[in-house]
Amino acid sequence: MLSDHEKQLYARHLLLLEIGERGQEKLCAAQVAMAQLGDARASAVAREYLQRGGTSCAAAVSGGTQVELALPDASAVDALAGDPRLQHAAAWLAGSFAAVEAIKQIVGVGRAGAIPETFSLSSEVG
Repeated sequence: MLSDHEKQLYARHLLLLEIGERGQEKLCAAQVAMAQLGDARASAVAREYLQRGGTSCAAAVSGGTQVELALPDASAVDALAGDPRLQHAAAWLAGSFAAVEAIKQIVGVGRAGAIPETFSLSSEVG
């Protein structure tokens, strides 16, 4: 059961039908294993995203709901960027995407997926 402080802290999550109070309780109880193999930039974004959602992140986890975070490596993030000027945006996108997929798995909604291999960012305006 969430405390009054947690209800206030996660008020926006409680309003989402996919999460609600039960889903937020699952998020607060979950532990996510942060693999050291992924891109460090994307990993930092994912860690912040998950921690703001109430989930704890560590290199190794024990107890509670355990989820392994699937992060692309640095070369995949660079390929996603398509342009060196977009590497920061690509890392943010990859980290956020991985965090959302972990949240879906923890809460039990939707199907976890991966960023399509054909997806890439572009600096061209068209």
